[in-house]
Amino acid sequence: MTGKRRITAEDLNRLSVLTEVRISPDGERVAYTVQEAWVEEDKYRSNIYLVPATGGESVAFTHGDHQNTSPCFSRDGKWLAFVSDRSGKPQIWAMPTSGGEPRQLTSRPDGVISGPEFSPDGDRIVFVFRQKDVDEKDAKTDEEKKAIQRAKNAPRVVTRLRYKEEGWGFVPKERDHLWVVSVADGETKQITDGPYDHMGPHWSPDGKEILFAANRAEDPDFELNGIDIWTIPAEGGDVRKLPTQNGPASMPAFSADGKQVAYMGHSHPGDTWGMRNDRIWTTRPGGSQTCLTEDIDRPFGDWTIGDLRGAFHGGPPPSWSSDGKWIYAVLSDRGNTHLVVLPSSGGASKMLVGGNLDVAGYDVSADGKRAALLIIEPLGPGDVFSCAIDGDQAGATERLTHLNEGLLAELDLPEPEPFQFKNSDDITVDGWVIKPPGFSHGKKHPMIFQIHGGPHGQYGNIFFHEFQLLAAEGYVVYYTNPRGSQGYGEAFASAIDADWGNKDYKDVMEAVDAIVAEGYVDESRMGIAGGSYGGYMTNWVIGHTDRFKAAVTMRSVTNLESMFGSSDFGFELRNEFGGFPWENREGYRSMSPITYVDKINTPLLIIHSEEDHRCPIEQAEQLYAALRSMKREVVFIRYAAEGHGLSRGGSPAHRLHRLNHVVSWFKEHL
Repeated sequence: MTGKRRITAEDLNRLSVLTEVRISPDGERVAYTVQEAWVEEDKYRSNIYLVPATGGESVAFTHGDHQNTSPCFSRDGKWLAFVSDRSGKPQIWAMPTSGGEPRQLTSRPDGVISGPEFSPDGDRIVFVFRQKDVDEKDAKTDEEKKAIQRAKNAPRVVTRLRYKEEGWGFVPKERDHLWVVSVADGETKQITDGPYDHMGPHWSPDGKEILFAANRAEDPDFELNGIDIWTIPAEGGDVRKLPTQNGPASMPAFSADGKQVAYMGHSHPGDTWGMRNDRIWTTRPGGSQTCLTEDIDRPFGDWTIGDLRGAFHGGPPPSWSSDGKWIYAVLSDRGNTHLVVLPSSGGASKMLVGGNLDVAGYDVSADGKRAALLIIEPLGPGDVFSCAIDGDQAGATERLTHLNEGLLAELDLPEPEPFQFKNSDDITVDGWVIKPPGFSHGKKHPMIFQIHGGPHGQYGNIFFHEFQLLAAEGYVVYYTNPRGSQGYGEAFASAIDADWGNKDYKDVMEAVDAIVAEGYVDESRMGIAGGSYGGYMTNWVIGHTDRFKAAVTMRSVTNLESMFGSSDFGFELRNEFGGFPWENREGYRSMSPITYVDKINTPLLIIHSEEDHRCPIEQAEQLYAALRSMKREVVFIRYAAEGHGLSRGGSPAHRLHRLNHVVSWFKEHL
């Protein structure tokens, strides 16, 4: 297109990324959070903005080079609380929505604060806090700094099964606990205790109780899906368990009258990998639970994978209408995520906001008339929309922001095109193709096939910077949802249960056959890439065929048996692979790409992070050592101080470095 340029790797750090939306109780204003790369300091800054819910100019609510996140309105709409690190550590601050100076409410030690919510009367805020073991920022003298360093280097006595966690490293002694802070004087009180993690706090309408989800099993590490719904008095005291199904239950929300609770979950406690559909349930104290979506063979929550936000963030909890007759929730379906509404008494659901898009977040006003939405589109990295959810205009959306309008206007971005094929088992597999700018049907183009992680996630109709970058470099980019993906029903997602590398591999190779048959792909110049399970499948593919001329495997899995003991929850592999490794040794061996490493001849770039606790770097080390020992063409790039989500949340410099090396690798070999 005349006057426009192709997207570059550097454009990743020019994107403004919308991460949260919250609507005021009266439905008049929307607060939203925007994250931007602070390239000079090689980190990120986030600020909160306010925009009228019916359209108008956005106003910056917070300023500066800090992380300002998690906005929440008081019930009268006069205050906005948020989490900010402006004082050096994340704390809760509050400021009048009319403007003024922010006031610090909490003074917790170094740790993570999340989930703040005002009480109905606006006097208190509940939040979740997990304290770090060593508070380096409190060290003032050299002796204090030395003492902290000695503590960090001290021998670690491990007794927990799950003693490390992706994003944390070694888990701290403290768990995620609920705290309440007084808005008037900052007095703070911890209201939960014990060796349990507590999540998703939500006030009862009368302000007397706090609802939350927690795994309070005798030993939660041995029952990861033992998550239940509980309440606790707002002043602290004995917890009360609400009736739920046998299986995980999370993201609870009270109805407006406080008589019912809606939540998400499923009835398969043995499924820790996401094969089963999360459904919408209701429960009531002293009553029983009811599944409202038994007939909907799709997972609730947002299962779409991109490269601008964390994967599998799940979306927000279900929301109630003000009269208690309806429940709102997001649903993943064939590469899209929709906003749907369900009768709370049971019955058919209705789509409110759908189409080729991803409703990655939403919030419903207390008066039940309007919702704020975070919508991502194939050529839109994310903007704020408002939506009427009541009356004749229910479902009608209005765009409130154009966050990346200037940058997008510069770029020649090809629209991803749907590309379906029917596999040899007569199952339709969805895919998308991004053709390079200047594409011509009359010539052959090199192609890069991308495989998503999970495996129980989905690619879909969202903006994907990396895929647009590879298309801009002249490649046809093809990505699909093979069997094992979510968004297509439980049978589709569970088709690879204890059988990785079979039906999924078959779908990948038949997908390649389908696009080659279109006539515009140069079969002699095809590459393959993927991360996490996508890295597993990349390793598997090149261990079973020489069809691809270059490959990039990222944060990958190579040896299932060693991953059992090295991943942060590898011990749960037994639920995906037919038992413990010593019970199914041949199964683990036959499904591990390292078993076929001697068959790998494809030039391979291995990318892995040293602080990856989900797919530990020893997985990459095994693969690299084997290939290098056989003098195969392989390069290994290690990223210090990065975790599993490098491509989505690593430092700006490391993300740019990774992209440039991926592009260079394919340029060299394709």
